[in-house]
Amino acid sequence: MKKIWLSILALISISLISCEWFTDPSSIPYPKKVKVKTEAAFSFNLGEIKPDLGDQFDLSSIKSSISENLGDGVDLWDYEYSASPNTLAYLMHYPIYELPIDVGSYLSQLDLDAALSSNSSGMNFNQELKIDAINYSGTETVIDDIAAKLTEYLETIDLRTISPLYVPESDFSMSEITHTIANSGLNISDSFDIEIPADQLSYKENSSLNIIITKTDSLSTSDDYTFLIGTQLKDKSDNILCTVPPAEYKNGGTIVIPLGYDVIEGEYLPEKFSLALNGSISGNNPLIIHTYRIEFEIGSQSKVKKIVNLKKTSEQLGIEDYEITDMNQDLDVGDYFTEATIEQGSLRFSSPLPQGWSNLDVDIKSLSVTGLISADKDEFTDGPDAATSIFDKELDLSDKPLDPANPHLTVNGLIHIEVEGSTLDFTDDDVSIDVNYDAHIESLKNVKVDLASPAFSGMQTSYSLPSSGDSAIQLPEEIKDYIEEITFGTEAGGKYYKSDAAGNVSSTEGKGLGIKCVITNDLNTTIPLHISSNIFGLDIDDSITPGEDETEHNWITYDTLVFNENTPGYVDFSFEITDTLITINHFVLGETYNLAVDVDNFVFDWDSAKLKTSDAFSGNQDLEGLDISSVMKSLPIPEEDINKIEIATLPASFYAQKPDASSSPELAALMNSLNISGKISIDTTKNDVVTSNYLLGTESSNGTLQYADKITWPAKNSDILIKDTDDLLNTEINTPTFPPIDLAPIFNSKPDKISFNYSVGLNGARIYNQMIEDMKASGETSANITIDLLLKLIFNLTVKEDISLSVMDLVDSEWSSSNSDLFGREDASSLEQYAEYANAIDSMGVKYKIKSSLLSGLNLGLNVKNGTYLDKDVTIISNEYNTLQFTRDEIKNILTKYPFHPDVALKIGQGELFIPRSITEQTDSAPLEVGLSVFLKMNDEPITVYPFEESLFAGITGE
Repeated sequence: MKKIWLSILALISISLISCEWFTDPSSIPYPKKVKVKTEAAFSFNLGEIKPDLGDQFDLSSIKSSISENLGDGVDLWDYEYSASPNTLAYLMHYPIYELPIDVGSYLSQLDLDAALSSNSSGMNFNQELKIDAINYSGTETVIDDIAAKLTEYLETIDLRTISPLYVPESDFSMSEITHTIANSGLNISDSFDIEIPADQLSYKENSSLNIIITKTDSLSTSDDYTFLIGTQLKDKSDNILCTVPPAEYKNGGTIVIPLGYDVIEGEYLPEKFSLALNGSISGNNPLIIHTYRIEFEIGSQSKVKKIVNLKKTSEQLGIEDYEITDMNQDLDVGDYFTEATIEQGSLRFSSPLPQGWSNLDVDIKSLSVTGLISADKDEFTDGPDAATSIFDKELDLSDKPLDPANPHLTVNGLIHIEVEGSTLDFTDDDVSIDVNYDAHIESLKNVKVDLASPAFSGMQTSYSLPSSGDSAIQLPEEIKDYIEEITFGTEAGGKYYKSDAAGNVSSTEGKGLGIKCVITNDLNTTIPLHISSNIFGLDIDDSITPGEDETEHNWITYDTLVFNENTPGYVDFSFEITDTLITINHFVLGETYNLAVDVDNFVFDWDSAKLKTSDAFSGNQDLEGLDISSVMKSLPIPEEDINKIEIATLPASFYAQKPDASSSPELAALMNSLNISGKISIDTTKNDVVTSNYLLGTESSNGTLQYADKITWPAKNSDILIKDTDDLLNTEINTPTFPPIDLAPIFNSKPDKISFNYSVGLNGARIYNQMIEDMKASGETSANITIDLLLKLIFNLTVKEDISLSVMDLVDSEWSSSNSDLFGREDASSLEQYAEYANAIDSMGVKYKIKSSLLSGLNLGLNVKNGTYLDKDVTIISNEYNTLQFTRDEIKNILTKYPFHPDVALKIGQGELFIPRSITEQTDSAPLEVGLSVFLKMNDEPITVYPFEESLFAGITGE
């Protein structure tokens, strides 16, 4: 039963604050069982409940709550309110708006440097252009079989065949043998003349003239039969060139006559030479006659070494005209240009004369070049080696156009080489007629390049800052609202000079408005471009000129910027190469050319700014976070009851703060002449009805916002206590010039929506950059006018209507939604035991004392109700012991009814409620002290009183 009393007591302390303040009731030690044998009254202390309020009302929690609506610009410090120094209070500083006196500071927020120089999305680019030099050469064999053709031809010379030759097996004298052969058509002792188609012919080693003797009869030869034949080669003067001694050929055989240059005297065969046979025949049987066939051939291993004054044509020898069809070469010129003209280059075809050759005649029947280069035979001229070569033809490619659409080099031709009358030397086995060709292109001119083609993927031909989406750079509203025009200097002698602080032209040269970048252009051509920006008034036609290699270049204007209603809300900027079709006048193949733009920074060297005289700027800010009752929403108080709590006072000051212009008399004079006028109001909406509470001006007229001298506020999150008497606040804002406005009535009206609205403007003036520079040089970091809100959050509250809190819901969040028994009984079966205990108890009281200053002065009451049988009210007096007394009948009803599911309500009456400073300091003593008194009657037999425990009751005496 004790839990219900503890729950009630817990409610008393936490109902106004939070269920989190109450420590776990089950952790408080108490006796569980006691035996009594006499009437007695027992009193004992149950413990103290001490709340922890620091995390609800400390500075960081309040600031976090306010910043949810107002943002991180809020500054909050601990504040001692002189009218109620013991009340928790905070001082809040909130800069509502900043006016752009320092024009440059607003434009620096745009971060145009990063946007324009971004490698992924900016205007920077670096395009490399390189075309490898065309330097191609090769060799192709035109004719490699002249020696074979000659050998083949010589084999066709009619050396005749002698058949048959009748030879008897008997001894014959040479004359008889000669006579016998002569009868067959050949006088064996005479010469056989041979004529070759040249003045001289020599053969290589292993070459031969073979005489093939074939026995054609089927008769066997006698043992004593011999047939000896030899031969000699002689020139037409009967000089012996070569001798082969007689040998036996009765059964046939081959006489090999060596023709090699190392065998034949004189090393070559003359145009005409003779073949002389000699020999003898012997035997004893003249009746046996054998027949033989004699044939002549050039040996299969024979190879011509040299032929002088060949007397056969190429056609007779079977040497055909050579058709050039394999001279093709793919040349990589890329897709960099659409057309170009060769500035320096050549194409050469030559056929060197083999060693020892002479008197060849060549007829180039046709010769053409197609593909990348086009040319025909008539355009070729003799090359430098024409006199010593078979042929040497050269084509000067200067001024020849290139066709990059067909990057192939194809040569076609038909070449006739005439060998008649020539001397051919085949000492070298691999001798052939070759054609060498060389294509060289060193440089181009009039190169037509399309920078927008895919080949220039690294080229930025156009660029624009995004005008929409998250990547767009928004123009600060302050610029549009307050700046009418910005100038960049006064022109004199072709240069622009800035003004001094008084507005007089100085000797300082202005840098203007635009882009500072580094240019690389070694393409030997001028590239036109256009820079434009409507918002910055840029309309620049310029160019990237040739010869610029990492050269600083500025695209700058000095025109006045004008801002009006047509000024877009974003920063527009465009860069465009206006003609991507460029012509490169000189381009050396193989060299690397670069075209690059590297943005250094955006230049905004302003001279003066004229403020607008008529247009006002306006805005609004949700102020829900300033309502102290919104802070109370974190406490376990129903929302409808929170609305019964009002703020006693909420002092607020609105003022304009000027920068410290003491270092610049001109700026100080300007500041003194500037007025901020317009309307400032706090607008509330309730039941769709909007009410404007004017802090500056009225619904029909403007007011003038007063200036305060510059206030140096403490650093954010600094641990400092600010008092009304501190110098920080003892400035103009505490004088009658800036009377505080109590916003409490506005917030206490409990509107559905509350907001701060403003529409103000400056009177026109011209500000010079030098004014700002002078001020910054003195250490002043901000050169702008701010409109500030100074608010005193004082936790002095008024309870306007009675508030009722459910204690049980605070102790058990599921209590209202359940039907559980407070004693934990599952059914009514144990009610008789509880009745026994009820009969032993005469009465019981819960004794408590509230000691917290938080609740001091409030009318507090407590009501415990369970159905129709329990409905008790009690008045709570702070800082005194109070007892909630239950009679025997009430106790019996409590113990013998199932379920016991009471409603316990704490009633808070009307009155003043303030949150003490000591809450965050945790200096309050335990705010709630709880005790218990139990009055028992004597029974004949001892009983155990539920739920006390004997061991914990030792030392307690009856009263």
